[in-house]
Amino acid sequence: GLDRTTCLRALSFLESKRIVKTSEKKRKIIDLDLNGILYRKKGLPERRLLILVSEKKSISLQDAEKQSKLTENEFKAALGALKSKALINVSNGRILLQAKADEISKKSLEEQFLEKLPMDFEDLQAEQKFAFQKLKDRKKIIILTEEKEVSVELTELGKEILALGIEKISDKNFIEKLTPEI
Repeated sequence: GLDRTTCLRALSFLESKRIVKTSEKKRKIIDLDLNGILYRKKGLPERRLLILVSEKKSISLQDAEKQSKLTENEFKAALGALKSKALINVSNGRILLQAKADEISKKSLEEQFLEKLPMDFEDLQAEQKFAFQKLKDRKKIIILTEEKEVSVELTELGKEILALGIEKISDKNFIEKLTPEI
């Protein structure tokens, strides 16, 4: 029932008395940020644009931007991503579909990565690291946070003290002033 700071102070005190031994482990966790949560539900902008283009086979840039319902930045990012994967071609102000049917239905590495979050950064496979690199610079899709995990272990002295059968401490057990009787 104690807050983290109070608990850590108490553990530090017990460790200084050699009653417990603490160890700290740091982990980097990759999780979804605001846009990542949205994109996991609705699909990445490039997925939504690819679906639109696959239905039309060829569409003007202006029509694609309106019909995709993407923001200007999302539309530009989606265009760039699809062009870099050779799924579309842009010429004369039109977007032309280059992808085969199986390429359209197959989920990208980035989409597969978003579905598996949260994950420990140290546990990433090679293709997941590639997807992480692609997504980390995009606006609010993923976030990398550091967590500290504190482990506590009783020392031999701690076990001896525990074996003495210490009852729950109440205010009556504390001496706040020295009296003549003491």
